[in-house]
Amino acid sequence: MLLPIAIVLLLFYAYNTKWLHISELKSITNIYKYVLAIIVVNGHLLTFHTSYSILAHELNIGYLCVSMFLFFSGYGLMYSWSKKGDSYLRDFIKKRLGRVIIPLMTTYAITLPIYYFIMGDIDWKNVLLTITWGGPYLQYSWYVTVIILLYLIFYVSAKYSKNKERCLIFNGGGIIVLAITFLLTKQPAWYIYSLPAFFIGLCHQVWEAPINHFLSGDKRFLIVISFLIFVLSFRWDEIFDFSEELSRWRYVYCSFYVSSIFFVIIMTFIISRLRIKGSDDMKTGKYTILKSFYEVYLVQNACAILLKPYIHIDWLYVLGSLLLTILVAWGEYMINTKLSKVILK
Repeated sequence: MLLPIAIVLLLFYAYNTKWLHISELKSITNIYKYVLAIIVVNGHLLTFHTSYSILAHELNIGYLCVSMFLFFSGYGLMYSWSKKGDSYLRDFIKKRLGRVIIPLMTTYAITLPIYYFIMGDIDWKNVLLTITWGGPYLQYSWYVTVIILLYLIFYVSAKYSKNKERCLIFNGGGIIVLAITFLLTKQPAWYIYSLPAFFIGLCHQVWEAPINHFLSGDKRFLIVISFLIFVLSFRWDEIFDFSEELSRWRYVYCSFYVSSIFFVIIMTFIISRLRIKGSDDMKTGKYTILKSFYEVYLVQNACAILLKPYIHIDWLYVLGSLLLTILVAWGEYMINTKLSKVILK
């Protein structure tokens, strides 16, 4: 129960702090995203590459981290559109999708030689057929496909909407259609768990001021209820293990959606109130490493493959893979930044 304990500590720290718009915290949101990316990588390493079952169980919370990524994406898109209007949509496809696809391509350029050197021959046909989810080469890159589809839904919704409220309706409908499509085509469940978070991000930006004003009073009861719902849904399979009916897969499956939604709600409350000392340095670009969170997520499998044959002690392998991922992602981010300036100018 490490995560619930951490959330309680954060709530105590942030509860009496004055709220700010998330857009005002732009200089430190990269810190949150970077920490989330590291948690995802750490969870994958512990779950798929070590025998630390207890730690893996506690720290494999990737779907919750992805939910926060999608929340930030939804919030950022709606904020930019509300500030820039239709001019924001003119180069949207080129610039927004370019910033997602360019790092994907550079990660393939890094990963495929490593895969060939360590694992053997590459099936190039398989590379193309699995590009929507990465196959054995870029495992976990399914996120890229999901975010591209959500960006397209937002683009179409914003382009044919006259106001934010109608845009929300169109986005909501598009996300429901996307979720149903994933279900009917039997895509992995984790493609769907985090989709509501993107819509929550859109809604939060539209109604951020009234939401925060409402929560500025003594709303401890609501926060406690939200936390309890999160904990119950987050550990549903353990808490209700005594009940044959409640432990059925249909309830466990639904618990992932509920825990994802309430995790985003709680973390949004915390983020809008949490202050990080020295975060103003982020405005100057001093800590560029913290902007490489997307590359951290993408390049993790390449680094895990590279070290696997050489390090056989679990804790050392996890530490080495994590550090290598951080360094490679940082370098890749700087390359991607230069490529984007040239390609997307």
